[in-house]
Amino acid sequence: MNDRRRFLHVLGATTAAVALPACGGTDTTTSGTGTSGAGGAGGSGSTATTGGMGGAGGAGGSGATTADTATASASASSSTGGGCDMNPPGTAVGVPADFTAAGLHILAGTKVLVGRDDKGLYALTSICPHEFCDMDAKQGGQPVGTVTGQGIICNCHGSKFDNYGAVLKGPANKPLKAYSMALGCDGKVYVDKTKVVSIDQRLDA
Repeated sequence: MNDRRRFLHVLGATTAAVALPACGGTDTTTSGTGTSGAGGAGGSGSTATTGGMGGAGGAGGSGATTADTATASASASSSTGGGCDMNPPGTAVGVPADFTAAGLHILAGTKVLVGRDDKGLYALTSICPHEFCDMDAKQGGQPVGTVTGQGIICNCHGSKFDNYGAVLKGPANKPLKAYSMALGCDGKVYVDKTKVVSIDQRLDA
């Protein structure tokens, strides 16, 4: 009987010793399986915890990429003082520094007059509404349009317009049309002759 008890006692202790590591191994495997998906992106570390930290690092890299993109976009927008258009419609007529003086500016060959006042830049057609003489052109070597401190004179038939295109003297009986303007991100001023706007509109440039 004593030998039987001793045998059963030793057998039970051995079984318990074997069972305990098995239970511990099952818990470790379960824990590793539960977090290995999140840690997979990390690609480093032998434990589930190390793998998880690697995954978090991957997510951080994605966030940095988004921030860099936003910063680049902001830089592009502010490179010319903000509010610029990447692909503005219309014709490039110069840069803001070309129009520092107040009043009208004739731009030869564009059919456009650019004006400046204390509110900013604006654009007018250079085509006289009387008989459609182009005031930014020349005839017989002489300018068709003459800019004065008060506006512009059409030398075809003597019509006069103020700095905002309103008729001061006929035979013209209609004001000069105002056009839409935009500042391109290339630093140039663009005039869209297909879009007529109110003379009150200004480009802050």
